[in-house]
Amino acid sequence: MALIDDLTKHIQERKDSVFNLKIWWDEIVNRFEEICFLGEIDNDVLYVTMLHQVVTCDGQLINVSIDEANEFYIYGNIRKLVDWRPFAWTFWRINLETGYISVSTSFNGSKLKSPKDNYGLSYEQVKLFEGQQLTFEADIENLSFRDKRVFEKLIDIINYSKQNEIDFADFDKKVHQNMVEYFGIINNKGFLEDEHVNTGRPELIKLPQNHTPVRIDLDVPMVNKLKGMSFNEIDYKNNAEFREFNNTKELTDYMYSLLDFINKNNLPLNLSQQITEISKHWESNKWPMPKMTEDKEKDKEDVLENRTIYTKYEIVVTKFLNKVFFRADVWEYGLCYYYTNQ
Repeated sequence: MALIDDLTKHIQERKDSVFNLKIWWDEIVNRFEEICFLGEIDNDVLYVTMLHQVVTCDGQLINVSIDEANEFYIYGNIRKLVDWRPFAWTFWRINLETGYISVSTSFNGSKLKSPKDNYGLSYEQVKLFEGQQLTFEADIENLSFRDKRVFEKLIDIINYSKQNEIDFADFDKKVHQNMVEYFGIINNKGFLEDEHVNTGRPELIKLPQNHTPVRIDLDVPMVNKLKGMSFNEIDYKNNAEFREFNNTKELTDYMYSLLDFINKNNLPLNLSQQITEISKHWESNKWPMPKMTEDKEKDKEDVLENRTIYTKYEIVVTKFLNKVFFRADVWEYGLCYYYTNQ
């Protein structure tokens, strides 16, 4: 056989050995049956991190068994393996209310990140390398009878765990409740709408952060806003400069460049301000917020078919008492959060 044929065969074998969502689907459903995953419950959404393959130092791909995966989820290691790293993951978003599933395959996951963070990062990768990573979306109602029953049982268990501890079969070690109910909903019931309450602890982000620089000095209206009048209230609706972007990277590049510009140009901007950290606030229960009617099935179809309506990447900037304040909102793939120095 010619060498080119040998190479073709070798490459095809390598391709066949790499995790594939469609080929492994039945195995994946088995893992859901065995609660073999890391989960994070965010209000009416379950985010799932699932590890499928690891790679050794010599490049060998190893399929992870259910016992090995559970060992990794609970203890962070697989004792029988030496010099290895995680390779193939799937990250899931399961809407507990609508029964809608979104999943993506990723080769850049991390147990150090929450399932919600991993899900968001995997979708960013899909957008950057469109077509190179397999994604899948489905309504549980349209799955096979067996698969449908597995996910329905899982949803029942997850909903029960919202109000009850489950210390059986390591469930509580692998599936974690988001802190939403402790950030205002109980104490403020009737006073605050649920979508206005954070769905997680705020994250502090130290500056500076790596980013692709943007020439803020060329954005004349924004520079004029930074130099201009200082208001005696923070009003992002009437007293702010607004910018809209196409994706998260565009927004964060602009945001970090803006913060660098402020910190480096206090004198010409008539400021005395150094922004050394900002905070990130999760509000995922804001997604989506369609106008509801009496026809629940029609509402559900509207949400599923028009998810992009609820996508946004926006930043607003204002001056309050001679200091600059901003809010940058990101809504995508069911994840809603904002950055601010307020």
